Order: sequence, then C-alpha cells, then structure tokens
Amino acid sequence: MDHKIWDGMAIDYDNSVENNQDPIIVNYLKKEIDILTNLCKKVYDSNKNSSIIDMGAGTGRVIFALDERLQESATKFYGVEVSEPMLEYAKQKNNNHEGISKIEFWSSKIFEIHPSLLSPYG
Repeated sequence: MDHKIWDGMAIDYDNSVENNQDPIIVNYLKKEIDILTNLCKKVYDSNKNSSIIDMGAGTGRVIFALDERLQESATKFYGVEVSEPMLEYAKQKNNNHEGISKIEFWSSKIFEIHPSLLSPYG
C-alpha cells in the first residue's frame, strides 16, 4: 500500500471529516466515539494499567475524543501514524488540546526500530 496518499490529505482531513456538518457524518462520528469509549472503559475497568493505542491515528480525532471522555482514568494514550504530515498535524493539535493531554504521538517507524513494542510480552 502506498502510504504517501495520506501525506497529501493531512490538511484537508479535518475539514472533510471532523468539521463536516453533514448530519450523517456527525451521527456516525458520535456513534463511533460512543462505541470506542464504552469499549475502552470496559478494558480500563478490568485492568487499571491499560494503555490505548490508536493505530492509524491520522490527525488524532479518535484519540483526542477518547482522552476527553476518559479523563478520570489513568490511561496512557498513544497515536501511531504512518504519514509524517498527519503525524505532525496531530502533534500540533495536541499542543492546543483541551483534554488531559496524556497523548504521545509516534511514527509507525517505531515498530521497525523496536518490534518488541508489538508484543504483549515485550
């Protein structure tokens, strides 16, 4: 897969998805975050040392929403992205993020350098 296709979408992504006021899109995004929040709460309730990793974090839309909704937890949040422009945009947004900002953004290249990060046993 050519990951470069995402590079050119970084700036327009938020306008076409996050800032889209089409009721179908708005409803879909709300339901998506509701489902993910409930799932993450269940995981956190069973393991207080859990972390949330958003693989393909893009500009951080999902991970920022989860951070805002799960502020009472001690969960660590990580956003991993293959596109450097998307990653840089997410990092810029993180500086202005109103959540607790326990979010770290990583390039997907981290797994090439440290493949053990993908293993639950390190």
